[in-house]
Amino acid sequence: MSKTYLQFVNEDISTDHGLYSFRKPSLHSLEILNQWIQENQIPNPISPAELHATVVCSETAVPTYTPDPKSIWINPATYSIAILGEALVLRFRSEVLSRQWEQAKAMGAQSRWPTYQPHLSLSY
Repeated sequence: MSKTYLQFVNEDISTDHGLYSFRKPSLHSLEILNQWIQENQIPNPISPAELHATVVCSETAVPTYTPDPKSIWINPATYSIAILGEALVLRFRSEVLSRQWEQAKAMGAQSRWPTYQPHLSLSY
């Protein structure tokens, strides 16, 4: 049986191995994004069902963090492309995700990166 997003994240925040939290794009965002991926001929695209934006990836547990299971709107006017490691990513602006990241850091999350840039991995 597959786990729900909330089950997955709640299990992850209740352990000693850190915190990983993400948000899924809204259905409308996915429709626009899928069309954009096709129009721009993105090679080896990740399945739409697996697209997500990481909110926080912390090496330390944050028991007081509460994940938000709601999907997010990704405004196409804020799209930009970048390479992160081996991934082709779509960067975008999101005050909602940036605030969540700041809140997690204030609660004790420790990130390898000093700043947060909302993004979706599109292809590897």
